Amino acid sequence: MGAWNEGIETIELDGPLVLGATFRMKPPSEDVLTSTIVELDPHRLLTDVTGVGELVIRVVHRLEPLSSRGTLITYRVEVTGPAADAVGEEVGTAVSADFPQVIAALAAAARTARPR
Repeated sequence: MGAWNEGIETIELDGPLVLGATFRMKPPSEDVLTSTIVELDPHRLLTDVTGVGELVIRVVHRLEPLSSRGTLITYRVEVTGPAADAVGEEVGTAVSADFPQVIAALAAAARTARPR
């Protein structure tokens, strides 16, 4: 799980991929973060929430089939909480900095795994 994301050293899902499930991920040179899946529509949408101090980081991962046989992959980061006005943009930028590479690697992995 997550081998396509170089920005994460390890990631572990606690049980099956279901609404309310938690997972732990460790970015390089950082502490382990625990996230909870708060929205789930298999093969279309996964939203996770991670608490970091007084901040809440919400990441939305969305897949939308296109009429041209492709899929639009969208990630969105929302940072809320008492300190969000002061550091939210910085945190959001840090969290999303590698999104273009992650999306490209995820798309490549999906193409490779797709049954022919």
